[in-house]
Amino acid sequence: MAHLNNYRLDIQGLRAVAVVSVVVFHAFPRLVPGGFIGVDIFFVISGFLISSTIYRDVSTNRFSILEFYRRRIRRIFPALFAMLMVVIIVSYFLLSPSAYQEIARNTISSTLFFSNIDFFLSSGYFDRAAELRPLLHTWSLSVEEQFYIVFPVFVFVIHRYMNRLMLLSILVVGSISLALSQVAINYSPTGAYFLTPFRAFELLIGCSIPLIAVPNWLAGSRAARDGLSIAGLTSIAASLFVLSPATPFPGFAALLPTVGAAMIIFAGGSGRTLGGRAISSAPFVALGAVSYSFYLWHWPILSFLRIWTPSIGPTASELVLAVMAALAVATASYWLIERPFAAKATTTFPFLRFGTMGMVTISIAAFAIVALNGIPGRFGPSVLAAFAADQDISPMRGPCHQSDGRRLAYDATCLLSVGDKSEVVVWADSHGAELAAALSELVKDSGIALRQITASSCPPVVSVDFRARPNCRAANEDTLKSVASDPDVDTVLLLMNRSAYYFESEEDLEDGYRQVVDSLRKAGKRIVLIKQIPNMDFEPTGAVAFELMLGRDPTTIGPNVEEVRARFSRWNAFIEDTGTSSGSDYFDPMAVFCNDTICPAYRRDVGVLFFNETHPSMSGARLLASRLIATGEVAPAPTLQTSLSPENSL
Repeated sequence: MAHLNNYRLDIQGLRAVAVVSVVVFHAFPRLVPGGFIGVDIFFVISGFLISSTIYRDVSTNRFSILEFYRRRIRRIFPALFAMLMVVIIVSYFLLSPSAYQEIARNTISSTLFFSNIDFFLSSGYFDRAAELRPLLHTWSLSVEEQFYIVFPVFVFVIHRYMNRLMLLSILVVGSISLALSQVAINYSPTGAYFLTPFRAFELLIGCSIPLIAVPNWLAGSRAARDGLSIAGLTSIAASLFVLSPATPFPGFAALLPTVGAAMIIFAGGSGRTLGGRAISSAPFVALGAVSYSFYLWHWPILSFLRIWTPSIGPTASELVLAVMAALAVATASYWLIERPFAAKATTTFPFLRFGTMGMVTISIAAFAIVALNGIPGRFGPSVLAAFAADQDISPMRGPCHQSDGRRLAYDATCLLSVGDKSEVVVWADSHGAELAAALSELVKDSGIALRQITASSCPPVVSVDFRARPNCRAANEDTLKSVASDPDVDTVLLLMNRSAYYFESEEDLEDGYRQVVDSLRKAGKRIVLIKQIPNMDFEPTGAVAFELMLGRDPTTIGPNVEEVRARFSRWNAFIEDTGTSSGSDYFDPMAVFCNDTICPAYRRDVGVLFFNETHPSMSGARLLASRLIATGEVAPAPTLQTSLSPENSL
């Protein structure tokens, strides 16, 4: 075996590169759009270091699974437990009851190392924004610990029965994991991101390094080692700017940073290298030493800052201060927690008992928070009502809204109200779910049938492939045929959140939307085109709640109306032109949601108008539905009221 672990400055420097990439990305994502790959570098480093120890102990018949987990507890648990307790305490003062319950659940899953599964299962289309979840970063720790439950046993078995095939076995398993990851990013991107089977290949890349014999041409050539290390650094640097959150990941794309990290580690196994020296200076080594604590603390601090500034968001200077604070806390954590525990011998300190008691204690505290419903008595009635607006969603989302790629046949879509006068179809992406429910409430006694056809990230557009929903194109083709040929359908409302489709070209979206309108008009359907519903540029329920907590007026928060109008000017003009040219009605929701200066998140007579940054709440949807009915857009005259002309419907 080669490359057995000794203290290496280049690996400490590589840790620094990894943690700085992640922290800068989380604070200033536009600076390093691929900074998230720092986690993947950590996986490679971890695989290399931990496997080196396992191989050594197994090969000398000194491996003990209990001793292995004592070391893991000594390394991981003390700083993690400290961070979790602080997060629970701070969350008491800042988070809504539902969010506090979520934090408690995340604390339990983080403590027991299944938070990656927890976040995967809770990552629905309308989960809390990632930056507002203070423990989201613990998913990577869970991936590692799950991997190290299986990997030592795997090594022990392979060593005992077919030791010569150790490297081949790891490469085969890693290749299977990589292939599964590449497939999963197309069918379950969230699962591919969070779940261990789709991340294992990154750790296995690190695990393979100690088993690869260093060829003579590399061991004997400093220039070759330098070149390999520089190639590795270049690969990582390219990852930071070539990759972005829009890149399907991990899959094959993750090879760019992980193989780059492996090249640096491999090249440095035979002596210092040019690339290794570039990241081995004192600042790099110092950052590498505190990298674990820096990773643990940076995300909660940034998350709490964003929770504290919900309506305006943190300024650049505040983000810089938050990163500096995280580094200061991390340094204190390293010297006061990590180092003292690392100095304790596993043979004399009861690490297994310490780990077990810590897990039990923190879990009990978290279970209590869940049992007490997030301790709602911390806030007054108006604040609680604002927080609760994040649950003000359509009660029919579960059975009737097509989310996460789920597809309902036309006959299986929901008739929210029934009647014999006419049938109205709301065909939309997720922006139409609450509107359909609100309209059904208002027309249920009028004899109008209302059908909901809504699907997350799948707008009423044909001939376009949507990256987030691979089956959207086929589903829309079928929907268009079904709606056009249904003799009961009289009116179709078309609605989409234009801001959600930044991967698709403007021209393709407009052409596909126009095809839908033309086809429905040829089939004799009446069309109502709904322009863009304003988006909040912040988390509205928390922002309103904070304004109320601080005694300020929540009706004053919301995006500037002119900025909203400018942002969607092209799309709204297209809707207007399409409506005019096709003889369809169109309606502008800004007339409902905006005043002369802002598009407020809250109205005193209605409540919170949006349950998250981009979707109207049921309260907001009822406001829009009432205006649509009042202007006669839902049904032709004289079913409800006289329909206004397109010009008058604005």
